[in-house]
Amino acid sequence: MKNRILAFLVLFCCCVTACADPQDETALLEGLQQRGLFSLVEYQCRSKINDPASSARTRMEWTVHLINAFSQNALRHPSDQREPYWKRARDTAADFVAKHPNDPLVIPVKLQAALVLSANGELLRLESTISKSAGVQREYSREQLRLATRALSELDIEIRDFLPQVNQEATEDQLSQAELLSIQQNLQYQLARTYRNQANTYADGTNDQIASLQRAITALKKPLTQLADEDPLVANIYLALLACHRELKQFDEANSAISKLQELPLTPVATLKLRAESVRLSLDTGDLESALKSLNAPHTSKATLVPEFDLAHLDARIYFWGKAAKEENLKQAENYQQQSVLTVKYIEELHGPYWGRVAELRLLRFAGMNGDNTNLAVLERTADDLYRKEKLTEAIAAYDATAEAARNGGDNDLAFRTLYKAALIEQKRGNIEAFIERLTTTGVQLRTHQQAPAVHMLGVRTLIELLNKDPSRQQDFETLLAEHITYFEQGSTVDQAAVWLATLQQRRQNYEEAITNYMIVRPEYPDYPTIISHLEQCWAVRLKDTPNEELLTVAKPFIDHLRSLIYDDSDQIPDQWNKNSRYAATALAGFLLTYSTENYDTAESLLAAASSDATDKNWLAIASSLRIVSLAAQGKNNAAREHINDLKSSSHDQWLQMLEQLQTVSTGAPEATGKAIAQMQIHLINELTDQLVGVMPDFKTRWYLIEAEAYMQSGNLSDSLKKYQTLAQRNPRHGLIQLRYAQALSRSDEHFESGLIQWRRILQGNPPKSDRWYEAKYNIASLYFREGNREEARKQIRYLEVTSGFGTWEQSFQELLRQASP
Repeated sequence: MKNRILAFLVLFCCCVTACADPQDETALLEGLQQRGLFSLVEYQCRSKINDPASSARTRMEWTVHLINAFSQNALRHPSDQREPYWKRARDTAADFVAKHPNDPLVIPVKLQAALVLSANGELLRLESTISKSAGVQREYSREQLRLATRALSELDIEIRDFLPQVNQEATEDQLSQAELLSIQQNLQYQLARTYRNQANTYADGTNDQIASLQRAITALKKPLTQLADEDPLVANIYLALLACHRELKQFDEANSAISKLQELPLTPVATLKLRAESVRLSLDTGDLESALKSLNAPHTSKATLVPEFDLAHLDARIYFWGKAAKEENLKQAENYQQQSVLTVKYIEELHGPYWGRVAELRLLRFAGMNGDNTNLAVLERTADDLYRKEKLTEAIAAYDATAEAARNGGDNDLAFRTLYKAALIEQKRGNIEAFIERLTTTGVQLRTHQQAPAVHMLGVRTLIELLNKDPSRQQDFETLLAEHITYFEQGSTVDQAAVWLATLQQRRQNYEEAITNYMIVRPEYPDYPTIISHLEQCWAVRLKDTPNEELLTVAKPFIDHLRSLIYDDSDQIPDQWNKNSRYAATALAGFLLTYSTENYDTAESLLAAASSDATDKNWLAIASSLRIVSLAAQGKNNAAREHINDLKSSSHDQWLQMLEQLQTVSTGAPEATGKAIAQMQIHLINELTDQLVGVMPDFKTRWYLIEAEAYMQSGNLSDSLKKYQTLAQRNPRHGLIQLRYAQALSRSDEHFESGLIQWRRILQGNPPKSDRWYEAKYNIASLYFREGNREEARKQIRYLEVTSGFGTWEQSFQELLRQASP
């Protein structure tokens, strides 16, 4: 049972100890953690913890695993991203302790929670060696380590209090005395490790360093009086004693620890750790021959992975690299330099990102701008070092030099990575313009890199943030969107760029260009039905002046596209409909109903097929509205009435959706068809309005807005204006209603003053250079022109051109200016 308690008490990557006979599940979790699959680890742990069949001991064991998983995940992340994982580890421990007060089962959980503090403190200590604010970071490291030592010391007392309360034999609900003693002995070892980490936050030879190392030695000696030599913990204790004596320059005591270790039955892991400490001792004592001998000895078996062993060899290679450089032995220095870089890479690949980070920190302490710039890896790590020291200007220069050398050497991965890091530094310094420029330039120059589209899109998204504050950046935004579409293969980022660019083009009535870019978007786009809707709107305007006999020919690309979304390769209706195919079906049916008098039955049958098993209420409202139109057009008035009656018995929301869809169809339809549909809307509204009981104010607003527009579409401008006026008076802060009222007034030649007043209200209610602001400016000038005051129209346009420019309304303003000119 003692071995079992050691097995599930998983230690952090930075303080791994050999647990005797680890269980298969523990090994599985460690494997998942090494591959970074922490979500799977968490799922497995929580499944066991929440399983009603799990015993109290099992829940405790898996809680320990879960705390460890959060901690290891934290260690893999940058310093500014770790806190959420540390917090989850702390909260998990606190939750277990709160649920099991005064229960010895909390001891392993509390120990693992203390090791969270120790691990955090150790990593902070390592990172402080290359930090500009090293003193502050070291102090924070000491704070974490002090908290860890306090928690471990208090836990030691708690264990002593629990020992008389537990039985000799372990159960599924209780720890045994032997298990508690084993945990207590392991606790002393961890306490010593924490003291040693504290010592390493102080300069060599200082009183604080010496005192902390002496406390570590005292803690290590306590368990030795209770443990047999065969216990795996004994070897770990002597290894720790060896390290402490070495750092105290007590070389005789260190050699005595080696002699004792050589007498013990060591595991393969402990053997390699001994070799690692022997290498460091040889370097510290100047026994370079022994150190070289160890470097040239067989490395390790594939079955035994010990990061400390590889780190010791890295220390030795860095030592000999420096020695050769001082002796100006360039060939040997280059050899050891390359070995050092490869060792860091080897450690990261073999032992994971945490140990790779530890190795990198050791290398960065030695490497600098005086390193051999032909070695790209060292040059990059030197730039990284400058960045972490917050020497940002020097770091950017180093990253650019690395990128240039990497591209010359054909290493585009390294070039891309370093250029991206340089961009991030510009962002860190608040140079957002430079950040955008670097992202987009890097993306285009290295566009074959798999991350290039994402990086270029990051530049675009960053520009959007500026655009929200400065509308004059609109042209820059569109240029980058076009650049993205031009240079990158189809994918999610190209989809997004095409959507944004097409939306802008549609807004400024460049429908041909908008159609081209909407067609770039893949059906995999998350909201592709919206793209179909935009295509419908653009094609409706595109076909407005097309002769009836040419409509289907001109619109063939759109029809073919819709059919490709609906029909299979055999041109058959699909067995299984999806969201895209259904919305394509309503779009195609709407098109046929609007632009052809010979396809009413085709549209109706297509809608009927698509409606089978449909559950999307929004889509059903659209389909039902179109079916009503198709049936009425075929003279099937009874069937159309049945659909209307069915809708009457449905929810208020479906009524509204039906009316909105009828409005969409009527807006894009030829004048006669549009008027007929608008009359149908008015009829339905008159029938249903009295039944609007209990609806929200916003619902009524949308309802009456549709009514006002329906009167407009039907040709009844007078009643439409009255209804818009009523809505505008009741909703003075509703931007869309105020805009629609202004647009309605502009359709009349008898409301010049009212139109000016309303458009000036729109002008005041929207940010300068926004789309609605430009629309208001345009319509004010247009009203003057239509009133016959061409001079005032020109004055309005010329003043705008000088003060604000025309933005995306350039074409419209220039055309109006041309018409108003003598």
